[in-house]
Amino acid sequence: MREIDGKQYRVDSGNHGTASVDDYVEDCGVIWVKDLERPVSDLSYHVISHASKLGEAIRQELYDDARHQLGRLTIWLFSLCKRLQSDKSGADAIFSLSTPLSEIIWSKYPACCPVCFGREYVLPVARGEQPEEWQGDIMPCSCLLHLADVEGRSQKLSREEKRLIQQELRKYAERTKPDTSAEFGLDAFQERSNKVFAPNLFAISIESTAFHLLEEIGEVCEALSSLYTFDQEEQGNFKRAYAQKKLDLEDEIADVFSWIFALANKLRDIFSLPDRYFKAMFPDAPVQPSFGPYLTLSQVIWETYGNKAHNVLGCRDCNKLVCECNIYLATTESSVQEVLAKQDTVSEDQAKQK
Repeated sequence: MREIDGKQYRVDSGNHGTASVDDYVEDCGVIWVKDLERPVSDLSYHVISHASKLGEAIRQELYDDARHQLGRLTIWLFSLCKRLQSDKSGADAIFSLSTPLSEIIWSKYPACCPVCFGREYVLPVARGEQPEEWQGDIMPCSCLLHLADVEGRSQKLSREEKRLIQQELRKYAERTKPDTSAEFGLDAFQERSNKVFAPNLFAISIESTAFHLLEEIGEVCEALSSLYTFDQEEQGNFKRAYAQKKLDLEDEIADVFSWIFALANKLRDIFSLPDRYFKAMFPDAPVQPSFGPYLTLSQVIWETYGNKAHNVLGCRDCNKLVCECNIYLATTESSVQEVLAKQDTVSEDQAKQK
């Protein structure tokens, strides 16, 4: 941790790969203080905006732009997580999560595929069978062997089965939780994701990976809207319904980060191709280029947001450690009225000119 002008910065040039995802979330709260004034919906709009730009870059095969958009999308997600964790008043108080992001991701992806875990362990146990117990080792995903069941699982599983899998997965995650914060670093999560899902990533295209990511971002937005929407059955017990909705939101956030890591790994494979071609054509070259290994999510974020003068993260637009971009947020009733009043004045002036 580094202190500059009374502010604490956790991510720097030496640890951006090993720094916990929680460190990134906290730094976003220090750098973009105005984001804490934004409504949760506003931050969600920015996440969707950058997700669409990422999808456009991949559609056009502009992979260098895609990696930068992936970094910007991730930073906005960190800011959204910080906003969800911060104190809020009014209607926005309904959007409240106290769980650190590292635990949110680990609780859904504890070095294994949650779908495989449910199919191969939880549901057989519920049927009275006795499969081998999962011991905490990294287990490669086998969903490709059960593709029909995987694609249609949402319709086939009952609500009780889904809740049971969620509960058992969280118990397993708590039992196998790493002891060191380094295991919750961006690089660690990305590498674990690669080990678990490498067979799947090899088989699917980068476009399909990006579509999965966009799908999960949509489900986060749906889970956010669900926090303030209760059907007739849920109205009978707001406390339990709301607690379950927050768990569901955490799971959707974890899914988004899982696909972010997957897309980062797919991009790394693409950027590794020049290395392989060069080595095949010039095996005796004294200097061999190497681009792919540097395409980690942490490196992409550092390239875009690293402040080279102070060796910590900062705003990419104003180049300040605490953002000083001249932004007027019309997010309160008084600020909205000010904007509308100015619009009325402009309209009157335009009418006079005509």
